[in-house]
Formats: sequence, structure tokens, C-alpha cells
Amino acid sequence: MKSHDRWLGVMALAMTLGALPLGAQAQNHGGGLGHPNRLTVATPEYAVEKPQSVVVLPPVNHAKDLRASESVYPHVYVALASKGYEVPAPTVVQEVLRDNGVTDWGLVQEIPVEKLAEVFGTDAALFVDIDDYGTHYQLVRTVARVHLRGRLVSLKTGRLLWEGKAKWEDVDQDTSSVAALLINALVSQVVRDSSNFAYRVAGSAASHLIWSQKLPAGALCPDVGKDGTDCYRPLQ
Repeated sequence: MKSHDRWLGVMALAMTLGALPLGAQAQNHGGGLGHPNRLTVATPEYAVEKPQSVVVLPPVNHAKDLRASESVYPHVYVALASKGYEVPAPTVVQEVLRDNGVTDWGLVQEIPVEKLAEVFGTDAALFVDIDDYGTHYQLVRTVARVHLRGRLVSLKTGRLLWEGKAKWEDVDQDTSSVAALLINALVSQVVRDSSNFAYRVAGSAASHLIWSQKLPAGALCPDVGKDGTDCYRPLQ
């Protein structure tokens, strides 16, 4: 498959997952509360190396919810691939890691960059940490919260190319009465658990992490030659 066709395929997958923003910066839908906190930095080394291919390693989960890594992983993959980079699919990455004896995703960040370069052959690797993930039930509201950190590291030199943070929260709340608040919290606990509320919020957090003006677009982006940041400009 040609690179352009593969990129279009990723865009289609992104729309299916609902993980992509409507513009260069993600928008929050459904009445949630967005807290981007995108403290992102692109280093001078990025401009020198200009990585085109990036392997996204399985996110390291520091949250209590054991589903965090598997939920966040595909969203980060789609966001980065749609930014114009060549990105191996998560299933391929996981299979390669297992073939090389790595089954604990919590240890992936300890793998030497030389080994990652040998195994995956990409220009860089994206390391992701999940600091918070899950649905938090409070007295009168239900909050889904996802906090992510990301580091883009060169597999040629081991140097940091980019880093960023993203926080996203979505809140269910009815302020009509105390009784309504309590009922809403109870109902939300049942409904949101069954539909994995935090999974959708993870998509917004991943979009905020990747879709920052400080992370230049990859070589596959149609607009990469214009300003190096926006991957596409949809109709408003």
C-alpha cells in the first residue's frame, strides 16, 4: 500500500474511532470540561532530524484502571498517524515486542533506543505515560478523567525531540435539584461503565497531546510544506 493511501486509511479509521479533532486543535463535545494543559515543547533537535517514521510504544499505566493502556493506545496511534507520520499499528508493535521477550508494557521504556531502532527501524519512538484514567463517581456528578504525558525520542541519537502533557475531563451533571443530582450520578455509574465513558475521553486527551502547534506535522501531511504544523484544514 502506498504511503498516501495508508494515510487516508488511517484518517478513515480515525473518524470511526471518533478520536480526531475538528481542526488543528481538538474540540470538546458533549458538555464536558476540557483542560488541555498542553505544555508542549519541540526541541531544536527535531528541526535537525525531522523524523518521518515513529513507533508508538504501549503506554505505561500509572492509573488504577487496568484498562487504561489498551484504551489509550489506539487513540494515540490514530492521532499521530493522522498527523502525517509513518506509524506501525499497535497490534504489530505488541507482537514484535512479545517476539523479543517483552510482555510487561510497564518495562517498555527501559528498552535501549539502540534495540528499538534495530527491531522497529523507525526514526523515533513515542513514549506515553498515563497518570490518570477512569471514571470518578462523586456525590452529585460523574467525572471521566484522562491525563497523559508523551515524549518523542530519536532512535538515532537518543535525544528528546518533543514532549507534551494533556489533561481532559468530561462531566455528567444535572443541577435542577439535589434529587436529580443523586439520581443522575447513580444512573451515570451504570450507563457510563457499560459504555466505557473514559475510553471516549481518552480520544480527546490523545488528540490534545498530539495536535499541538508545537509538534510539527509529518511528511505525509498535505499542508506540511506550508507551516509545518497543521495536518489538514477542514471546513468550519
